[in-house]
Amino acid sequence: MSSCVRIDARPYLRKARLAAGITSTEAASEIVPFSADTIGRQERGDVPLAPADAVVLARCYDSGELLPYYCAECPVGKARGMVVTERDLPLATLRLTQRLRKAGKEIADVLDLIADDGVVDEAEMPVFDSALSVLKELNASIFDIMLYADMHGIEKEPAQKASTRNSHHYSTA
Repeated sequence: MSSCVRIDARPYLRKARLAAGITSTEAASEIVPFSADTIGRQERGDVPLAPADAVVLARCYDSGELLPYYCAECPVGKARGMVVTERDLPLATLRLTQRLRKAGKEIADVLDLIADDGVVDEAEMPVFDSALSVLKELNASIFDIMLYADMHGIEKEPAQKASTRNSHHYSTA
């Protein structure tokens, strides 16, 4: 008797496929180098999705928003606390500006003092943890705006628009 470890379903894969106008996994297999069965298993979460496969799907579906969702569910993204939240632009911008004000010069000054000797000692740990928390919130807000841009076809580098239409880059560092 075989057992299958089921991964959570990946509705973002199906959503990206449908947004590309591809209504079936059979039709998807004509433009994606995977069988219809594999595409279905990936969407249902029956099989792991390799990073390279996520990139292939994002390119074939012309779906920049697929990658942030994939990154948020991968072990590294989960460990880094990556969260993907679809927000409209005014709300995403408001959240970002609030977090920038909170982070501001105070966090930079604290991090400069802590980093001066190259070591985070026991006394500095609570302040360092607090700074990291603010930076993670700031990162999530930046990511919200990047996702908005991807979902609305807004290129990050307009000068390279024609040559990089299917190339999307994300950084959480």
